[in-house]
Amino acid sequence: MNRTRLVVALFLLFCAFHCLRAHQVNSQQPTDFRIFYEASLDASTGQNPYRVTSSHLPYIYPPLLIWLVRPLAYLPFLLAVQVWTLLICVAWIAVTWLSVRFFWPSIQHAPLNVLVLPSLLCYRFILRVNLHGQVDLILWAVVLGCVYLLVVGRRPLAGVLLGFSIVLKPLPALFLPYLLAKREWRTFAWTVIAILFFLALPLTTYGPTRLVELLGQWTGGRIGQDLTDVSLEAMTSNQSVQAMLYRFLATRDGITESFWPAPIAGLSRDSINTLYLVACGIFLLPWIYVGRSPETNRWRLASEVALLIVTTHLISRRTTEYHLVTLAYVYCVTLSLRYHPDVSPNRRSQLAWLVAVVALIQNGYSPMFVGMDRSEWLQGYSPVVLSLVLLWSAYSLVLQRLRLDDPPHR
Repeated sequence: MNRTRLVVALFLLFCAFHCLRAHQVNSQQPTDFRIFYEASLDASTGQNPYRVTSSHLPYIYPPLLIWLVRPLAYLPFLLAVQVWTLLICVAWIAVTWLSVRFFWPSIQHAPLNVLVLPSLLCYRFILRVNLHGQVDLILWAVVLGCVYLLVVGRRPLAGVLLGFSIVLKPLPALFLPYLLAKREWRTFAWTVIAILFFLALPLTTYGPTRLVELLGQWTGGRIGQDLTDVSLEAMTSNQSVQAMLYRFLATRDGITESFWPAPIAGLSRDSINTLYLVACGIFLLPWIYVGRSPETNRWRLASEVALLIVTTHLISRRTTEYHLVTLAYVYCVTLSLRYHPDVSPNRRSQLAWLVAVVALIQNGYSPMFVGMDRSEWLQGYSPVVLSLVLLWSAYSLVLQRLRLDDPPHR
């Protein structure tokens, strides 16, 4: 059996297993896809999709996503789950293919460790996204499609894809200042046009009055609370820098959480926000150097995007296991760099150790290995922040010290 047939067989097995598990999970507990499904129904019937309900948490993204999910809402819920799970599986394949295509002319040319290891090391994050129906794999497939089009010179289409992804879920918004830093004026302009277009697109179904109402509910609901309440996302499942600062340094405001570490200070919310902004400034410092580099070849651009993804997770107010599916791409870049001729044997060994240490930190607190209570306790100490800081430091040095010119394909 050649590699292509093996990949197809494994993909079909992957889809079957995840569809079965997604059916079981969605039958027994609230999930993210149930939020999208019911919010889509609410938006179509004049109700507020951003409200808290008895069956699930409120919907928190722009209206575009629930508008796109609307065709699935005509199906019975569990059948819609199966379709959505298949779409996520296809997105996972797209992320893998695009990650490899930055460095190798085809999947057949890619080393097996580059092709397989990233998904294995991130599998528990991929599994969680599949079972709960989050949109992150679909989102990042679109983002990587944008980056690939940027590499091959299709700037208008790249901007359209980036604008679509930002309106789908605002997490990739940090790509906008990146485009400005790289002087990608045309791509930036098309991205802004696409953002406006996709924000307005649901009016074809909802009409202008209803769409304005939905946009107002979005900006005035959970997103407003996110921007003002530092404690909102400070539970142990949030592995962002701001959540870590709150867990270690803040007055708890009457909120108790048995798995949090004992705070070593009692800082106010404003003090935590100040420290968070200082940390954001530090994590953005490498972009002063990156922005001055005009090169847009595949290897360098892929490495810059890896640093951008890591930086996004560090400065975001919310970094959960759903978001960490992007590290499959970061692992792919890190392992591929070991094959670049500018990378010395010593650095290749260091990159291999980097992947091993980061993967150990990110998977070492899994309930599968340490149990649920110990996992919650370990998450309170923000292990993911440590792993992201290691990746951020490594890519900051790589982009500063290596040319990363495109070598000829092997």
